[in-house]
Order: sequence, then C-alpha cells, then structure tokens
Amino acid sequence: MNMQNEQRLVYNLGMRLSTEQVQKVAKLANLTLTPEEEEKFSQQLSKILGYIEELSAVDTGSVEPTFNV
Repeated sequence: MNMQNEQRLVYNLGMRLSTEQVQKVAKLANLTLTPEEEEKFSQQLSKILGYIEELSAVDTGSVEPTFNV
C-alpha cells in the first residue's frame, strides 16, 4: 500500500464517523458493505467513539491500578 496515495484515518471523537471513513475501514478489513450497512455502521461506530470519549473524561487519578497475574 502506497501511504502517499492513501489518506490516513483521522477520528475526531466529537464528530460523526463518515460513511467514507467506514468504507476505508471496510476496505482494510476486506469487507464488502452495502450503502445501508455503511450508514448503519457509521452510526454505531460514532456512538462507540462517543462512549469512549465519555470514558476518557472520567478522572481515574485516585484509582489504584489493577492487573491479573
């Protein structure tokens, strides 16, 4: 893949994921999507990114790190 010809996927978490961005992700995953699926996934992925944005706003400074052994 020639990186000069490919646009990088840039996500602004405060904005909706475009169907063009969904098409690029689908191409990378070797998926064929219908226009209806592109719109559906655009909405769903935008909601997921919005939720991640909400989680990143939570102050976890006083939370002890945890891990499994």
